[in-house]
Amino acid sequence: MTTSAGSEAGPPPERRWTWEHPVGPRWLLLGDVGFERSYEVDIPLTLCAEIEGLFVDLPPRPRERFTLVGCAPDGALAGLLDRLPAEALGTERAWLGDLSITAPPPPPGTPPSWWGEDLGDIVVLAQRPNRTMPQTVDIDLDGFVLAHQSGAPDQPAGTTYDLDGRFVTDIEGFYCAIGEAINGPGGYFGWNLNALDDCLRGSFGARHRSG
Repeated sequence: MTTSAGSEAGPPPERRWTWEHPVGPRWLLLGDVGFERSYEVDIPLTLCAEIEGLFVDLPPRPRERFTLVGCAPDGALAGLLDRLPAEALGTERAWLGDLSITAPPPPPGTPPSWWGEDLGDIVVLAQRPNRTMPQTVDIDLDGFVLAHQSGAPDQPAGTTYDLDGRFVTDIEGFYCAIGEAINGPGGYFGWNLNALDDCLRGSFGARHRSG
């Protein structure tokens, strides 16, 4: 790599790349390392023949099974359960999609408690009458746990968190890593910038410095 002359206070000098190896480069590393006075964020830093450890397929995420105990289904869920024959349970005909489980609304004047689970690709496996609560049912479900919200108090502002980025290969994995760094395995702390901003307001495990 060679560089042309430029002013120290100005933008980074223009780069002219040379590559003398028989195998051509596959990746270009960009950043703003060493150019604090520049507003450029996509400054070429180096060419690479290959990258190890990135862009790899993660092991399949296991589905989980859980049971809703003592339920009184209503609306669309009640209709689905009433018309499902036994042979349809566990198939795409018993698919519920993405769901959220949280605490019931609190009494008036009481702040909400932000805890629960976000569930994905949920399928009904079975249903049966609850043995101890008349007119309720237990519902077996299968799917993925997407995010966990904890009712624990926020950590104080200024707390340091360790973010494990070894398996971050996309933006969804990045937000998952943030959630687990703050709230532990399966933890949630936003799934995009707007949700992250909401979490920083408090009641999701961490709070930013005021002022």
